[in-house]
Amino acid sequence: MLHFAASPVANTGNSRYNICNNICLRPGKRDRSGKGRSTMENENFVMNTEGQYGGQIVQELTSMFTGNNPFNEVYKKWGDRLLYMDSHVVPGAFQMNTTWYVHAPDFRPLPYHEEHVHDFDELVGFLGSDPNDKYDLGGVIEIGINGELHRLTRSSIIFMPAGMKHLPLSILELRRPILHFSVSMNPTYYAKRTMDMEKK
Repeated sequence: MLHFAASPVANTGNSRYNICNNICLRPGKRDRSGKGRSTMENENFVMNTEGQYGGQIVQELTSMFTGNNPFNEVYKKWGDRLLYMDSHVVPGAFQMNTTWYVHAPDFRPLPYHEEHVHDFDELVGFLGSDPNDKYDLGGVIEIGINGELHRLTRSSIIFMPAGMKHLPLSILELRRPILHFSVSMNPTYYAKRTMDMEKK
């Protein structure tokens, strides 16, 4: 097992340490089993969602996205939703959604992804999964930004200020999984479809 430790900066002539100083883990001690495993000297930690503040951590998908309903069923045609957080899941949190795009469906645009607008700022991201080329998106995403269609082939994060129309959204090509996320600066997610606003 590898352990990271602070190391002196070369050729400085003093005991100054690099950026790892006082942050990285000290070398572990070999356990008494003789199996070669190591344990950290400081064992003052809890695992995953245990402990006093484990409730701040989300590691499973909330039940609202695991039930059988039309939205969840059609979503599976292109996405494998990973994790979701909002103030209902963790009190006080703002909203964030994460999904692996795993298929490029035949329909354009994606259902339930019509042009809409929010009363809050939002970040929308599409990240490639090629470890040898992190900026290669691994596909082609088409997204509308205030009526202008953009075709993305590189890992991208988009800022949508409150009141800016965005989408529709289409997955035109997919060569490898794309990690999609959205962050809404609001306790919960809601949207106003522009087609509904124009009818009024």
